[in-house]
Amino acid sequence: MPPAADAVTLQINLSRGDLAYLSRTVPELVARHRGGVRTVLGVLDACRPQSAGRFDADERFPPAEFERGVADTLDAVHDLKRAGILDELVVLRPGDEQVAALRREYYGSAVRPHETHDYLGHGLISYAAGFGLPETRYVLHYDADMMLHQAAGYDWVAEALGRLAAEPRAVAAVCRKAPPSGPDRPDEFAEYWRPLERGDGFVLHDWFSTRCLLLDRDRLAPYLPLTGGRAAAECRLRKWLNLRHPVPPEALLHRRVGRAGGRCLALTAEKAWLLHPVHKDAQFLRQLPRILEAVRSGEVPPAQRGRNDVLPSAWDQSGPVAEAAPAVDAT
Repeated sequence: MPPAADAVTLQINLSRGDLAYLSRTVPELVARHRGGVRTVLGVLDACRPQSAGRFDADERFPPAEFERGVADTLDAVHDLKRAGILDELVVLRPGDEQVAALRREYYGSAVRPHETHDYLGHGLISYAAGFGLPETRYVLHYDADMMLHQAAGYDWVAEALGRLAAEPRAVAAVCRKAPPSGPDRPDEFAEYWRPLERGDGFVLHDWFSTRCLLLDRDRLAPYLPLTGGRAAAECRLRKWLNLRHPVPPEALLHRRVGRAGGRCLALTAEKAWLLHPVHKDAQFLRQLPRILEAVRSGEVPPAQRGRNDVLPSAWDQSGPVAEAAPAVDAT
């Protein structure tokens, strides 16, 4: 029998980069899952990325500007919590013992104490927190910029839990990565997922996207830290040479879990799928109300079908700017 909803935490990663749209996207995600999870946990990354390789943190994120952005984002996230959209909130700050403990558990000694982000400036410790802090066996993780279509009466997590129970190799599961393809578009599973094995209603592959993941923490535990096993030598060498270090968490999951036989189970049902914006600029903010409405209904422009990343030209229509949008009721 698949686990009940009480075994699932909905966990959403937040950062200062999400400020312009989180009051719209986060309530939408919570609304799709509120009845099927025990609790909703927000993790706000307040750690300023460290410089690495060609990434200059002082140029990209000047300290005073970064702290102002974090303060504004924290205000917006507290609004979500006061509205009952988030049940719990964890704020990650540099120097916290909690950050140090998560670094040791998930990345061992391959990540230095001051390194909270990967070499591209993207979150590292925030994903360890998202996976490691919930008390439930299953973590339903989303980045705050993700958009989910889910048909009325359908719960992709409920289906995924049943399939995880029947497939012991699967460490995680996910719904469709993109709106279903049209006749003029290739199968998005071939394009995005590199399927290793196809089953009835799912494909298995060895890539774990940190944009969205239903993670079985019990099955992940034997692979920790993610810098161990066959990945250990490469991680040590990258650290010593300071070559594309630290490695992004998606790559670590692939190298540590996927190469060792762990699998991600991707559902093929067309009743739930994801959409992700690459560019969160003024054009995207103007288009966001229309995009969210279309994602809710499942009726996206033909050019967007089969594509996970938002295609701006498909939504090229004037509309209201979403910057100051208030949080909506997710009950």
